[in-house]
Amino acid sequence: MILISLCISVKSQTNERSPYSAFGLGDNFNSSFISYQAMGSTGTALQLENNFTFQNPASYSSLKFTSLQMGAIADIGHYQNSNQSAKFSAAQFSYFALGLPVWEKNNGAIAFGASPASTIGYQMKVPDTADIISTTKYLGDGGLSKLVLGGSFEPIKNLAIGVNFNYLFGNISKTRELSFPFQTNIFGFTRSENINYSGWQTNLGVQYSIRQKNVQHCFGFTYNPKGTLSGKGQILTRNNKYSYQIGDAQTLDTISLKNLSSLEEKIPESLSIGYAIGDGEKWSFSADYSISFWEKISNEYKNEQGISAGFFLVPKLRPGLGTNYLQRVKYSFGVFKKQSFIFLNQKQIESYGINIGLGLPMVKRIKRYAKEDLTIISRLHFSFSYNERGTTENNLIRENFFQFGLGANLGDKWFIKRKYQ
Repeated sequence: MILISLCISVKSQTNERSPYSAFGLGDNFNSSFISYQAMGSTGTALQLENNFTFQNPASYSSLKFTSLQMGAIADIGHYQNSNQSAKFSAAQFSYFALGLPVWEKNNGAIAFGASPASTIGYQMKVPDTADIISTTKYLGDGGLSKLVLGGSFEPIKNLAIGVNFNYLFGNISKTRELSFPFQTNIFGFTRSENINYSGWQTNLGVQYSIRQKNVQHCFGFTYNPKGTLSGKGQILTRNNKYSYQIGDAQTLDTISLKNLSSLEEKIPESLSIGYAIGDGEKWSFSADYSISFWEKISNEYKNEQGISAGFFLVPKLRPGLGTNYLQRVKYSFGVFKKQSFIFLNQKQIESYGINIGLGLPMVKRIKRYAKEDLTIISRLHFSFSYNERGTTENNLIRENFFQFGLGANLGDKWFIKRKYQ
């Protein structure tokens, strides 16, 4: 773990995201939908008729319309320690999801989709201070993806219960390279570890709502039991020698090849609680608290805790006389703070962020036989956030970056009887 506290040399590439992704299974990816990220990534207690979140599967029961979600993010920022700094950038797909109300009687609904679960991307060089100059390079790449299938219903009025079944899979590659720059008569070595992981995880959620006139109060709770991923792969060790032609170490012969099977990686149990107050799609304020019990996995880690809060407002929800387009835009704001499971040099790595967002409306009207016409509002979401993680104290690394998000929430009404002439 001391590698984080030493000198860094990081290039600006899309696959080199964070030195802190070297720990565990990488950075836990924030798979919140863009509209929720704009509210500080709250979502445990939010209930919306044309939106949902994988954060709490009980939220599916509030759907009145089919909701198709997709999004992507881009990060631009820099790392910094007490001696130097380096820029980075990264961009990637965030999620694809579909939510369907299927059982009107008990507000039954299903949802499925895909998103990253973790990301790994780093490249660090640690120079030696011995008489014979050597350099150790650490590289990491890969991460886990997640397929989600879930459902929810209301066994009694105002109480929603949901469950997600998550299939996690992916490849993680980590390399340690010891070389001797400008020493052509000394051999170093390169140790490459390549592991494929897969496994299941369950996510349980509950929401209870109380309606008072035009205001709804909702309390949410989620619980993720401890999970286990199975892994298999190999460790390849080769010697290397410095080359003046390429200005770096050149890999030569294989020293050993070790096949790995029956590996296990633990995923800690976690839970979250939340509260939301609002009036449907018009406005809402929500706050969440979450904790992951990493200390039960390893004594090298600390429990990860986070708090977040956010709100949104739509001045005029429905189009009509006297309303302009800007009045129907969804305006969002949120904040969060988190203590990660990473504990280095007597410091628990913390992060915080400030989010803002806009949701641009797209209106669709459906003619219904013997009923009032149905108005469905889809939105194109934009989010912007400033984030900071880590510290330059105790010879550690601080990350400062801006994140841009683009997402779409496309609503429709499926399984509807239309009028034929």
